[in-house]
Amino acid sequence: MHAAPTRFVRVDWRAEVARLRREDADGTLDADGLERLGIALELTGQGADAVPVLDRAAHAHLDAGARDAASRCVFWIGWSLANRGAFAQAAAWAGRLAALAAGEPSDSITAARLLVAEAAMRAADGDLAGAAERSERALAIADRESDGDLLTIAALGCGRSLVGLGQVERGMACMDRVMLAVARGEAGDLAAGAGFCGVIASCMGRGDLERAGEWTGALDAWCRAQEGLVPFRGECLLHRATLLQVHGDWREAQRLVADLRVVQHRIPPGAVRYREAELLRLTGRTTEAEHAYREAAEAGHEVQPGLALLRLAQGAPAVAVSGLRRALAEARVPNERADLLDALVEVALALPDLAVAEAAAGELSALAGGLATAVPHGQAGRARGAVLLAQGQAEAALGPLRSACAAFRAVEAVYETARTRLVLARAMKALGDGDGALAERQAAERDLARIGAESDLERLRRPSTAASGAEGLSPRELEVLRLVASGASNAAIAATLHLSDRTVARHVGNILAKLRLANRAAATAYGYEHGLLERA
Repeated sequence: MHAAPTRFVRVDWRAEVARLRREDADGTLDADGLERLGIALELTGQGADAVPVLDRAAHAHLDAGARDAASRCVFWIGWSLANRGAFAQAAAWAGRLAALAAGEPSDSITAARLLVAEAAMRAADGDLAGAAERSERALAIADRESDGDLLTIAALGCGRSLVGLGQVERGMACMDRVMLAVARGEAGDLAAGAGFCGVIASCMGRGDLERAGEWTGALDAWCRAQEGLVPFRGECLLHRATLLQVHGDWREAQRLVADLRVVQHRIPPGAVRYREAELLRLTGRTTEAEHAYREAAEAGHEVQPGLALLRLAQGAPAVAVSGLRRALAEARVPNERADLLDALVEVALALPDLAVAEAAAGELSALAGGLATAVPHGQAGRARGAVLLAQGQAEAALGPLRSACAAFRAVEAVYETARTRLVLARAMKALGDGDGALAERQAAERDLARIGAESDLERLRRPSTAASGAEGLSPRELEVLRLVASGASNAAIAATLHLSDRTVARHVGNILAKLRLANRAAATAYGYEHGLLERA
């Protein structure tokens, strides 16, 4: 991975637009000047005005015999239209690019630009193999011709496609090439912005927060150097808000999300509202979170796993499971599936449904192995540890839970580390290590208080109502559960409570049935985890 630059040449794009428009009005703007004006209009958020100007520039280049320069203008027109969602128009401009390439050698720069456009269309249709093949051919031409813009866009398309195909190492090598070109100043401003946002989105999609954080900081510096810049600024704010949420700086994340309500150029409003809903949920503002999730859904954005976790906090785990299963049936992006599976384990254990939790934890572990980044590994370790604890294997749970804590700490994921330490505390308590459990719980509570995790703190403060709620264990069954957890046999329990062996066996059977657990060890772990033994 290459070090991200933090200083960039400052450009006032609004002043540039004003200057070039004056020259255009005077009739003194040549083909290069028209192209520069088109790019400046695009960068100031005036994409609709940029298209006819770049079209004029393409004609002017053709009149001057500069076919390569003309194809460059046509390429950026198609790129601009596709970014605004005008895919039919973008396809038409790809046709014009094909016409220009028809008179050129198959390994020309113009042909390479056509390959990039075709790769984008293939990727949109789900043909990632075809997209990767075309991007790699274009990248080879860009290397030979030392064309920084083409190299950046081709490497980006190649990296995305390869990662999507599961060839993560090759794909991320392409992403590093994108960032190297940007860091060296080899890419023009449109290509640099596209490179930044594309690479960061891919890193976020894999849970690679270290790399994403490095390049988001560089994107922020680049955006601040571009006076009047409109595209890319919204993406930068959204990525930074997401990373700040992970790192526990929720107040600053909320401020950035508020800014996104003003700067929404090419940012789906549902994505902004979902990020806001997540921050509201985490800080205990559940009514506002509910409203924000609903608005995100109305805007067409996926609201899971956040809404499911809100339902869990509201005491409706069955509803939460249904929402997560529906979302998992549709999710294809690995990191999105990891987040959904992580939530499903937590919700299933609350039901409790150990079979669902164990299956979700297993898939999450397999997924984390393919992603090879810290956050999915932390999620997988925590899920595995929580399931083992629920199965009565507290000692076996310690290893995965400690590994999860280490993974989350590596990327400064404060909230996730605290959540994991709470599970670790329960495992220690189940093993009789009260001092260790108290230390872990207190450390987690301090971090949760520091970042303002009011929802989690509220759950920790209120006494468990499980015994009188969903489980419905009677006082006698609670007594039996306490003795089961102490390791007593049915005969010993019968002697202690002055009951017959048959009556004790019936109580144990009722406990397992009500808790939907498989054996005494699982009942012991569940009792510790949900505070039932303290009530007994």
